Amino acid sequence: MDQRGRRIKANSEVVDMNLLITLTGPVLDGGAICCLSTQLRRIVTQLSNCLGNVFWYAADLEFTGRAPLAQSVATPQVVGNTQELLSAIAHVDQFLRGVFLATKSDKPVPRFREPIDTEDPVDAALGDAVVKIRAFDTTYFDVMTTDVRLADIVAKAFQVPVHSATTGSQRISS
Repeated sequence: MDQRGRRIKANSEVVDMNLLITLTGPVLDGGAICCLSTQLRRIVTQLSNCLGNVFWYAADLEFTGRAPLAQSVATPQVVGNTQELLSAIAHVDQFLRGVFLATKSDKPVPRFREPIDTEDPVDAALGDAVVKIRAFDTTYFDVMTTDVRLADIVAKAFQVPVHSATTGSQRISS
């Protein structure tokens, strides 16, 4: 059990808490700057290798550059499949803030906790999202999921630890 009394299933693919991976500029591309479109594209591409068919949603966006996405909207807006997301963010320079949520494509009307805000607590419920990425204040990206396998794959790809979003403790990746 964690500090909030949630069960943690050691041999389960999905746990009853958010797992957190934090990615900074030095981790993503060796640079000092973070929350660049190229970095988000790298994260999404890495995730796409293990997510399969998903639909992406975006909320609470603020960015420099241009994209066919509304800014400062707390209600998640449909972006589309992974290729459509990558295309939509191609001409963004940097995200000042924003939340990206992926749902399985078999969820035609996904359930999200609303309003969605970049500054929501990292342990806030993900609803039907299998993964949530947030660009935080041009400083870092957080990747959150309840899927242990997905968290481990992302952590291994970027050589960073997985943390419990509830307790902050580091999880030993398999």
